Amino acid sequence: MASDFERLELHALLERLAAEPELGFNAHQRVEHYAFGDPEWFIAVDEEARRLGVPEGTALPRYPAFRNFVGREADIYRYRKFVGAAAANAEHAKQMVVLNGPTSTGKSTFVLTMYGRVEGAPIPMLDPFRDGSGCPNRDNVFWMVPRSKRTAIAARYGITIKRWADICMICREAFLHSDPQLQEYPLKDPVNPDRERWLHFPTVIRKIGMREGDMGIGYGAMFPAGTFTADEQTLIGRLNVAELDEYPEGHIKTLLFNGKIHAAQGGIFELKEVYKIFEHEEMADKITFATQEGIIDGPGKYGQVSVDLHIVGHSNPPDAEAFRERGRAYVQISSRTEELPWRHHLSVTYEAGVYASELYRTDFIRDDHFAPDLLEITAYHACGTRIDKNGSEKRIKRKVTDQQLIEEYDGRRPDRGYSQNIKECREDGMHGFDPRKYTKAIGRAFAADEVDIAVHDGKVVATPIPPGERCSIWPEVRAEIEWDIWHDPLPNDEFGRYMGLLNMCDQVYERRLRDKVLNMLFTAPTITVRAEIFFSDYVRDAEQWLFTSSQSDEESAARALALEDELKRREQYMGITSTQDADAVRLAVVEVRRDAKAEGRALDWRVDPTIADHIQRYMIWLATEGGVALSGDFAEQLVEVGLTHDAAQGRLRDLRGRHHVVLDLVDGLRRVQDPEVAHRVDLRGDVVLGDELLDRHVERDGAQVHPDHLVDARDQQDEPGSLDPDQAAEPEDDAALVFAQDADRLRQQ
Repeated sequence: MASDFERLELHALLERLAAEPELGFNAHQRVEHYAFGDPEWFIAVDEEARRLGVPEGTALPRYPAFRNFVGREADIYRYRKFVGAAAANAEHAKQMVVLNGPTSTGKSTFVLTMYGRVEGAPIPMLDPFRDGSGCPNRDNVFWMVPRSKRTAIAARYGITIKRWADICMICREAFLHSDPQLQEYPLKDPVNPDRERWLHFPTVIRKIGMREGDMGIGYGAMFPAGTFTADEQTLIGRLNVAELDEYPEGHIKTLLFNGKIHAAQGGIFELKEVYKIFEHEEMADKITFATQEGIIDGPGKYGQVSVDLHIVGHSNPPDAEAFRERGRAYVQISSRTEELPWRHHLSVTYEAGVYASELYRTDFIRDDHFAPDLLEITAYHACGTRIDKNGSEKRIKRKVTDQQLIEEYDGRRPDRGYSQNIKECREDGMHGFDPRKYTKAIGRAFAADEVDIAVHDGKVVATPIPPGERCSIWPEVRAEIEWDIWHDPLPNDEFGRYMGLLNMCDQVYERRLRDKVLNMLFTAPTITVRAEIFFSDYVRDAEQWLFTSSQSDEESAARALALEDELKRREQYMGITSTQDADAVRLAVVEVRRDAKAEGRALDWRVDPTIADHIQRYMIWLATEGGVALSGDFAEQLVEVGLTHDAAQGRLRDLRGRHHVVLDLVDGLRRVQDPEVAHRVDLRGDVVLGDELLDRHVERDGAQVHPDHLVDARDQQDEPGSLDPDQAAEPEDDAALVFAQDADRLRQQ
């Protein structure tokens, strides 16, 4: 078509169907063909099947139109099956679908994506005025086919025609030429009385577009009453009062076919906040009647018109629940609509994919702007807020932790037995923080990451970081999320739970980072050799200490005290702080030594998990505080891990300030007993150090340390908390990560 429309008679349109079958589509078929065509099929197995919530070995399609809807394959496939049943015009098929889910789950975006695929598609309609403008009601061309011939015509041309659909009053008047103001179309051909007049009725092929003057073609959107003054006239059109002086009320000249239903004919009719629209009972009756019977009141309620629509509504759980309480109205609506849950993601992998999709749309933020695992660890917190932990009695009895549930939803715990608990909790994914909150937090952390703080000759030096070289890490994003939690009007139980989830994320982050650092340290010969020597010396001293401690002479006692001091010094590097733990480790290493000697093998600290953990802590201390100079290759690996973006720094201990961060991987979750002003971060959830030397108080970027209030009441808006809000925290070791000296809203300074 060279222009925006093409005029032709109905018989010519029928002749083109063989070569252009899309000209014969109804609304559902149009959506099915253009939005859900050419899928790529895959078999969901292992973790992917568990993430998607489908049986192992399920075949699912991925549709090119919805490639950005990460982890929605099963949801979109269910939608596609609804469309297919409706497109076939099956008697049992429901003709309207409602997506029910929390805000910011992409419901509106999904509908607009569908429209984007349908936009520009050809949509034939009757053309009673013969000027290419088309029928005001956007009548489907095949409604002109006499009912007695519809079955035969449908079979011949491979199309579907609603059995009882009828042309609108304007097309009828044009056909019967009863109004001299309309283009005359003779009922009988004076030359050939046997010719079938309906085959020669004028038609026009238009293109679907969001707006055409004041009306759309193939798309209409309805809002609740009060938002855009939605009422029945907005839906079905109204009377043209300017014509009432010349024409009687009900005459076709007094009817304005400018309702949303007319704009959407042949395409997508979107109902935003659908259950609020349905609170208007008469509106609900009209829409549901249209879905079931295919007809609706005409403008001014004079006569009825047929409709051909793909109707999709969306709502959120609170509105849906409020509408359910209306009883009969909900039962009536639900019996005629297909309601599909559209939950928040509960899979860490898919949630992180959403962040990546949103953040990487701009070249300003790229992969190398985020430390490894940052998006996934952020997703841990998001998924945790969406789990209804008390939604299943079995969950409570089994004492399933948040982390276990999150990893089960991500398909990482196939043999733990939690799947049934997940299936029992209908509210999972229907509440909690939405993805936009986290993408905004990541964006704020990235934007604030503007200077590199370092100390040279006792002076603080702030060097601007170009946007292309910035890199966000979890502690920075964590501070932004915590700020949001403080400022959201959350109930106390949710506040404590969400803060506890931050502590859980800290542990996941520290564990992953510790593993990455250890993997690199194992490749550094200087570190591994020093670790072997350290362990050998420690075992020797532990054996001598055990022996001299058992002796009663003064010389042995003095020797035992000297060995005790040396062992304690070494144990500090190993992260051992209590006498009980020290005694246990000393006995354990002696046993390992005896077993190795008895079995004739070399001494190896890796054979005992507890000993291995402490030696690994020593290795980290050695790299961070022990003064070991690392090679340039190793420093480059640190850049990849995300600890720094300055490969010139040869030792981990030199990573200072907001970017050059040393993580307290040695002490772990242990609280800082005697914190000193230093440039390092305790990832275990107690304190964040690093801004004391700044000549300004960096807002949101860390806490200033003052450990005097470890058991204080919440007069500064913070309390110790455990990962489980039902369990009290141990105040000695579970201080909350807070902005201690400026707890009253740093951002208000």
